[in-house]
Amino acid sequence: MAGPGRHPALAPPATVCTLLPGAALTLRLPFPDARRMLDGGCGVALGTDLNPGSSITENLPLMNVPRLHADGMGVDEAWMGVTITRPAPWPK
Repeated sequence: MAGPGRHPALAPPATVCTLLPGAALTLRLPFPDARRMLDGGCGVALGTDLNPGSSITENLPLMNVPRLHADGMGVDEAWMGVTITRPAPWPK
């Protein structure tokens, strides 16, 4: 779980942080600070984590709403998070 003071360690240029706003919303957890991750040089991907126990939506565009509201992400950054930016496997 991302928290204060942990983002500087995530700064390598290949780092993509995958955020699951639906899970945070459903479980009433604080949203990760996407703005701080972006400003720190990380890529940010947004996902639904469709799961009946922790995220009750498969609506990917809906995941933009909490990010735009809570983090001040730009519309372009949020759309990139659900389209272009994606997690990558660890290098071998």
